[in-house]
Amino acid sequence: MDNSQFKAIFLQETYQRLSGIEKGLLLLEADPKNTSAPASIDKLFRHYHSIKGMCASMGYEKMKGFAHAQENLLDDLRKTGKGATGEMISVLLSSLDVLKEMTKRIEQDLPLDDMDPSSFIKTIKDIISSAGAGGARDVAPSIGLPDIMNVNKSVFDELLKITGDLIRIMSGLKPISARLKSIELKELVYGLGKNVERLRSNILSARMVPFDNLTETLPRIVRDVSKKDGKETLLKIEGADLTLDRSILESMADPLVHLIRNAVDHGIETPVERIGANKPGAGTITLSVAGEKDRVVITLTDDGRGIDCERLKGKAREMGMDREKLERLSDEEALMLVCVPGLSLSGSITDISGRGVGMDIVKNAVEGIGGTLKIRSVPGRGTSVFLELPRSASIIDVLFVRVGAEIMGIPSGRIEKVVEAENAGFAYGGKSIPAKKLKDIMGIAEEDKAAPKKAIIINAPKGPFSLLVDGVENEVNAYIRPLIPPFAKLWGVSGFTVTSDGRPVFLLDVAEVASRIF
Repeated sequence: MDNSQFKAIFLQETYQRLSGIEKGLLLLEADPKNTSAPASIDKLFRHYHSIKGMCASMGYEKMKGFAHAQENLLDDLRKTGKGATGEMISVLLSSLDVLKEMTKRIEQDLPLDDMDPSSFIKTIKDIISSAGAGGARDVAPSIGLPDIMNVNKSVFDELLKITGDLIRIMSGLKPISARLKSIELKELVYGLGKNVERLRSNILSARMVPFDNLTETLPRIVRDVSKKDGKETLLKIEGADLTLDRSILESMADPLVHLIRNAVDHGIETPVERIGANKPGAGTITLSVAGEKDRVVITLTDDGRGIDCERLKGKAREMGMDREKLERLSDEEALMLVCVPGLSLSGSITDISGRGVGMDIVKNAVEGIGGTLKIRSVPGRGTSVFLELPRSASIIDVLFVRVGAEIMGIPSGRIEKVVEAENAGFAYGGKSIPAKKLKDIMGIAEEDKAAPKKAIIINAPKGPFSLLVDGVENEVNAYIRPLIPPFAKLWGVSGFTVTSDGRPVFLLDVAEVASRIF
């Protein structure tokens, strides 16, 4: 039997189950009195049992046997009513890493033959024997169809592309129906437009997943790094039920792991150091998520040693950066030096940090999806990293503007207002704000010397600013496509869309543009 068509569903379900196991084991470890042990163990047992059953149906016998051994230990704990010991948790966490590696090998079409979990299985059997528990038993799974279907994400990606093409076609049909003055055609175009919008809304909704899908592995990372460094660290997660587009979450997976590891390794002090600084022995890292219009702000804060701006500047001088420019930097600007490749304050090189790599990659990843990164820190009190990201991707509302002979798109979610331009200076909300010609910022040649006609007021973290353009076209739902070489590194743009008549239009990267204004 060819099971290849079910492999994607197997992998998706297995990864979800493995994530649930990790979360459950960490909850057990954090509950030494085992007050919630029965319910936690029941849930863990179901995860292992499901993985074992799926492996059996797919023919992954080695992984099935390994999952069965771990299921036996959970089954014995259920029957005896005894709580899980620290030794059990450690063995199960180590075994979980092997299950993850097996799953990864299956995903990469690599054989499992060279993996030998026998030593883990023997340890598990020894624990069962020493606990004096009864023999394990197989439990027949219940039969029934789930309400939720597992669908490969590529299906939604393709549906989104099709919807983007439909939106582009719709934008071409509207002026035609207006020109022909046919009531029947207008009604058909209107009805088609409503249904395309419903399709767009449902597809985007299906792509939105809770942020906690990204946080499930973080407690384990904090635990492992803390133990290795001889530290005690508490991780608090707030607002993780907020939903984001799946592609945004995927882009942030590795950067978030780096930030968490960095916070423990660089930020949190040892218990002795913390007590000497009149702090609790255990450090705290707080990860919070909040929505703002079509944006989301992820804040990672630690109460550790903070970052010394003067040391950063000193390291930058050692790397050959201009001394005078460094002295003119504000503290906020100086903190961004941690994103310079190769610049590190770590006194030693470890497998976690100290090589001066990582923060530049984090910054590039954030800005690559149209986001911004900011850092604030107080020496001795801690550090906060702010990631402002788009909440959804691909299909967004875009305002087309004329810049010389070019048409550019500006994300509507970043626009406060569109007003008539003024020749000298600009005021908004009773205050003077920066105003720049978009033509000058983007290096677009002027065909005439006519003054800009419209001012686009943009909201940005440092405050509003105005982009002066030659005219405003229309606002559309646009399917944003990623930039490909040779345009992938093009400054000031984050993607492109295609108009109804086939013209490519670049989408303005508001964060990069703002960096040249303030």
